Amino acid sequence: MSVSDDPVQGVFTVSMKDLQKKDSGMYMCVLDRNGHFLLSVNVYNITVTDTPGVSVKDNMMEAELGHSVTVHCFYSYSYRGREKKWCRSRKDSFCVTTWYKDTSQQTVTLKVDSTLEVFSVTMRDLPQKDRGWYWCSVGDRHFPVHISVTQKRHSK
Repeated sequence: MSVSDDPVQGVFTVSMKDLQKKDSGMYMCVLDRNGHFLLSVNVYNITVTDTPGVSVKDNMMEAELGHSVTVHCFYSYSYRGREKKWCRSRKDSFCVTTWYKDTSQQTVTLKVDSTLEVFSVTMRDLPQKDRGWYWCSVGDRHFPVHISVTQKRHSK
């Protein structure tokens, strides 16, 4: 298990690897500042199964400022009929659905291919403010994705 902290985004990530069915159970995320527990406590019921509900090939994505990025979110057959969402993680709210329309075009699109059991999210015209943590979400399953927005590279 490992824990990483991103104080700028107000998010910490707990990664657990090589899970087995015996690792299923209740887990708590508790914020502790100088030995004092804060009031925010989140309890998660983690169920380890033979097949994951949702996953991505690369959960650390990078795109140039003003360009696009596409994330492919894969899901298990048993989640075919469940709602697919792309959520953003922010300081003021753990997960916010980020669907929004620009007046000239859609800046975030989600395309589902139920035959391949994947949905693709494309974010266009990325500004710096779009960098941060997001979630591929299918039903009650979520998978974190970090998007970095870099300055345009100048060719020589």
